[in-house]
Amino acid sequence: MMDQQDEKNEKPGEDIDDEVNDEVDREEGSSIVARIAIDDAATYPEMYNGKYLIISNIAKKPNIIQLINTANAFFFEPILVGAPKIRDSIVSYIKLPSNVPLRWFPSLELTKAFLQDRNVSIVGIEILEGAHSCLEYSFPQRIAIMPGNEGDGMNEKQKRYCDQFLYIPHYGNGTASLNVHVATSLIMLHYHRFFGQP
Repeated sequence: MMDQQDEKNEKPGEDIDDEVNDEVDREEGSSIVARIAIDDAATYPEMYNGKYLIISNIAKKPNIIQLINTANAFFFEPILVGAPKIRDSIVSYIKLPSNVPLRWFPSLELTKAFLQDRNVSIVGIEILEGAHSCLEYSFPQRIAIMPGNEGDGMNEKQKRYCDQFLYIPHYGNGTASLNVHVATSLIMLHYHRFFGQP
């Protein structure tokens, strides 16, 4: 779970029209993949290459915006996953410079295919058996980080698409989890520290 402390009563999709999910038209998704694959290398700065943040199953628009900003602060390319109404809602709300990436896919299936073509591992942020501590993890250089929902954590569909899982060790009992963008920021920081980047 990502954010029990301040959003325990929230339900996915409460602040936006549709829950981030896979129930969309596949033909539209395929055309989006083809279009963005053509100009990907030319559009975004080299420092983003091979690092992604998958934003799926996040309920509140402010948290989506914070995750997009967090990703760009750490040079992770944000991938927004969900129905077109979610994409349009976010794009109309946040204005990014043309050289700052924001990618969209209508489904996790298409997201996974895009990342597999680029040899990118999907690493989920979740407290579960078999998850690795972010303090001891050997990060893959090509990585896509995927946090879970603010209140309920990762759903089963998200877990199926992950290659590995990370958790953040806690030293107190004040809360069971951290805010979703705070947890994501810590994982990204440890990624950069693992590769010796200041």
